[in-house]
Amino acid sequence: LDWPVASVMDAWAARQQCRTQVLEQLAHGVQVVTYGACAGGAAVRLYTLEGGRHVWPQAAEGFSATDAMLKFFNLQAVTDHQPRTA
Repeated sequence: LDWPVASVMDAWAARQQCRTQVLEQLAHGVQVVTYGACAGGAAVRLYTLEGGRHVWPQAAEGFSATDAMLKFFNLQAVTDHQPRTA
C-alpha cells in the first residue's frame, strides 16, 4: 500500500504493538490488511475497495462493509459495562 491511509494504519498498528501484517483479497477489488499479535488482544484492520470513494460502500460482489464492520466489533471484548456520564 502506498497511499497516506497506509501510513496512518501502520502508525496505529505500531501504537497497538502489532507484530504481524497479512494482506488478503476478499473479493474482486476488495482487500483487507490485518495487523495481528497486538498488545492486549487489540485488533487493527484496513479494508480497501479498488476505485472506492470516501463514502460508505454498498455491498459489492460478496462483500458488505456493514457486515464486515459489525463482525469486527462483535469480536471485540467489552470491558466496561458502566453507563457514561457527562
